[in-house]
Amino acid sequence: MDFTQEKDLQNEIFNNKSLQRDICSVLDMDFYQTKFHKETKFINGITADFTLFENDRIKALMECKGGAINVTDYVRGIGQIFQYEYFAEKGLSIRDYEFYPLCEFSSVYIFPDSVLRNNEFNIGLFKYPQTKKILEVNSHSLAVRLIDENEFAKYAGGGGVKSRKLLSQYYIHDTRIFELYFLIKILAIYQLKQENIHRKQLELQLAQNLQTPNSGGWRNMFITLSTLGLISKGNNLTQAGFNLSQLPYPQFALELFKYLKPFFSYLLETLYKKSNGKKEFDCSNKELFEIMYKQYGEIAYLIEYQDKDSKPNTRYISSYLNILKDDYGVIDFQPKSSLRTLLYNPFDLNEKAFLQHIEKASLIQAYQTNFQRIVNEI
Repeated sequence: MDFTQEKDLQNEIFNNKSLQRDICSVLDMDFYQTKFHKETKFINGITADFTLFENDRIKALMECKGGAINVTDYVRGIGQIFQYEYFAEKGLSIRDYEFYPLCEFSSVYIFPDSVLRNNEFNIGLFKYPQTKKILEVNSHSLAVRLIDENEFAKYAGGGGVKSRKLLSQYYIHDTRIFELYFLIKILAIYQLKQENIHRKQLELQLAQNLQTPNSGGWRNMFITLSTLGLISKGNNLTQAGFNLSQLPYPQFALELFKYLKPFFSYLLETLYKKSNGKKEFDCSNKELFEIMYKQYGEIAYLIEYQDKDSKPNTRYISSYLNILKDDYGVIDFQPKSSLRTLLYNPFDLNEKAFLQHIEKASLIQAYQTNFQRIVNEI
């Protein structure tokens, strides 16, 4: 669903227990002790889209917005959650409901991922209540994620007149898709066996035994899964994460491609223009950065100048190019070489043909034996 209309998102939340479970996980609420009440009326005729009762006390009030909103609609939603905070602070309820203390209460603003992608306004440049929890639902996977203070700061670009364009809020760096697949499969096994996850111990085990391209970066891969809304704070898979873990690798890689599609689109469009019809051509990461910056300006999670020294940060470009090479076989190049070979354009293929390319080109096969050995030891 695209959740263009607010009522569509409201109905999905009300009827989908898995979605409710993931919302509770993000809000640090006990799903089994929580009730979702729809359209509860408070003072001054204000209605909360959802009131979340944990152990019969209000722990969160939630405002929903659909994807088809503008800046005025968004600001009205902020005004609504300011009132929710006030209700909790003063204990205001026409039905004498009891609230949790303000330090444990959440004023929740929830909307689909299309709100950030399809609007020009910058959510990092608004004022929010202290108890805010801004949640986003992926329209395709229904993954729920919290937009935290670090993300707000990145959107704001330091505040004031400097801000970054947002293509997508879903990003990956310093990892490959097949590495994420290995991790999510292992987490699913732990979850099915109801065993506790000792994250640091698992990171060390994977680094020693898998020897993948980013074998020293498993901590970052946990962070990536969290950013995508696929694991909770306790490193357990959300329902959306578990659903993805059950897919065969080519299908999993296709789903992750959809998350990263806006970045890949800009990168490949620029590379094809730079190639000028040649299959093989020269273009360093820095040159690619400069070409794209000249055309688009700063883009969050793609084209960013480092805040500390104002130098081009090519980290994201490098990560996406490595993914296009090692997971999808779209491009080829040697390490530390600026010579690029474009092999095919995934945007020219239907889904079936793309899946065939993924299965044939991905480097995952080189690590399957070691991965299976780890699985057998769990």
